[in-house]
Formats: sequence, C-alpha cells, structure tokens
Amino acid sequence: MKTMETQKLMVAKTVENDISRIIEIEKSNSNFVGQYTFEEHKKVMLDNNGLHISVFDKRDNSLIGYIILLGLNNPNNSIEFRRIAISRKGLGYGKDAIKLVKSICFNKYKVHRLFLSVFSDNEVALKLYDSLGFQRDGLLRDCSLEGGRYRSMWSLSMLETEYIYDLD
Repeated sequence: MKTMETQKLMVAKTVENDISRIIEIEKSNSNFVGQYTFEEHKKVMLDNNGLHISVFDKRDNSLIGYIILLGLNNPNNSIEFRRIAISRKGLGYGKDAIKLVKSICFNKYKVHRLFLSVFSDNEVALKLYDSLGFQRDGLLRDCSLEGGRYRSMWSLSMLETEYIYDLD
C-alpha cells in the first residue's frame, strides 16, 4: 500500500516502531475497541491477508490512530474492516480515515463488500458509519461478554455498487 492522504491526515502501512503508540491509542479507546498485544499487532502486519495501517495528523506528523483490515484474499471478495481507533476526537479524523478505507477497499482491492461490527452502544460511531453510507445488516444480540456483562453489536456493510468516491 502506498501512502494516501486527505487534507487532515495521512495513512501508511504500520511499521513495528508504531505498535507501542498504537497500543496506547487502543487502550484509550477500550470501551469500544478490542485490545491486541504487541505480538498480535505484529502478526497482522506480517499477514498477507491483512493490512495494518497507521494514521498520522498532517499538521505535526504525529501518529493519532490505526486501522486493521482483514480478508484481502477472501474468495468471497469481501474485506472485514476489523478495527479503527483515533486518539483525536471530534475533529473529522475518523471520518477522513474511513473514507480512505473505503477507497483502499473498493478502488485498490476491488472488493464487492466491505463489512464491520460496532457495539450497539457506540452511538457516535454508528452515526458516522450511517452518514458514510454503510447499511445496518442486523443486530448481533448479546454476542460479546466483557466485564461480566453482555453487549450487542451491529453488523454493517457497504457493497461496491453503493460506494461513492467521497475523498476531498
């Protein structure tokens, strides 16, 4: 993957030196983002079927987030948008990062379907995904047990026929 950017951010393949900061960002988003160890992040980086992407703020070149895509070689021509975490909230970085994910998946990898799951109580993320054209496929009720309580997740997707190029 070559470097891609918007007016606000730049994304590039994650390098091993990024992982410690990525784990910090992940921990600060632990209410809504799964937690990987250093080795689990490294495994995704080295997997030909996955893509681990670092997100940088163009103003100061600081690492502000990461993205994980899985299933690049999926025979059903689908990619799982496994994870996104951004440390700077409410500034449009997440929106720009998701637009880049859509471009990577539909333009570079020519997938038919991009899909993800999001906790049903993550209203900010759901509103963002809705605004970017993802469709809610269904509610996975009580599918995750965390801290002694069950949580539900929405399954969302976008098909290639629904993709609209929306980069600035």
